[in-house]
Amino acid sequence: MDLLFLSPVVLVVVALFWTDTQRGRKLLVKWGVPEPSEPQVKTALHYRRLRWACYPFLIAATALVTDWAVQLESYEILSIPAALLLSAAISELLALPTSKHAPPVRHPLFSLIPRWGAVLYGIALLTTIILGIVDLSAVGLARSALTSGPEGREPITSITFLLVATAVILLALAVVLRFSTTRSFSTDPAVDLALRTRSARVALALALVSQAVYVLPLTWWWIPAIALRVQMVLDDSTMDWARQLNYASGTLLTPFVLATLISWPLIAKPRSPRGILREH
Repeated sequence: MDLLFLSPVVLVVVALFWTDTQRGRKLLVKWGVPEPSEPQVKTALHYRRLRWACYPFLIAATALVTDWAVQLESYEILSIPAALLLSAAISELLALPTSKHAPPVRHPLFSLIPRWGAVLYGIALLTTIILGIVDLSAVGLARSALTSGPEGREPITSITFLLVATAVILLALAVVLRFSTTRSFSTDPAVDLALRTRSARVALALALVSQAVYVLPLTWWWIPAIALRVQMVLDDSTMDWARQLNYASGTLLTPFVLATLISWPLIAKPRSPRGILREH
């Protein structure tokens, strides 16, 4: 529930930076507009405001849902990337009236985002599904063991929450990428490309880190619960199977999650000049 108290702080920060044109100028310079004019800065500021307006409410909402569904202390802090991604998707929908005044210019998806980033996100999705299926197969066995004895209790998170969380993250990413590739945000070509590139790359980075850090750990409940239980009513072969599987999954997941944490800032940053020249 800590994020519920953080939301008013976020609201205050949003209010302080609501009219900060300097940050709007820095955003454009960072994303490829070297000397932005005042109208260009105004467009960038409007782009940022659409996202800022969503942050306090969605951070609180995702924290509440996570706390209700997961019931692990401080786990809701991991929902922040998902809240930011949802804010980006909603802001794209809020920008629809503005975008009607700009002629639509299409951009290929992989001119905006790196292919390797999309592949990494696909791996995170596939890993979530596979681990979820494997872990779900041990539900009956785990329940019979974990409910025995005074310390026995079941994990709270259900496969339904995992599927819903994965679907929501995927849908939010799809909304941002769809609008980034097919809809113009501004009539100014340079500003339009800068903002659309930023939207697509940041959304992909947030989706990746949300899937790997927020959803993926919740797919692996039942088998670790068996493997880490000291007093069990199961035979030795079952215990060995659970411990070996838990060890193997941990050996694979740990470097993958670390790779995700290292990779997402690289996905979210602007394209290198070398990459832009290669495309042209």
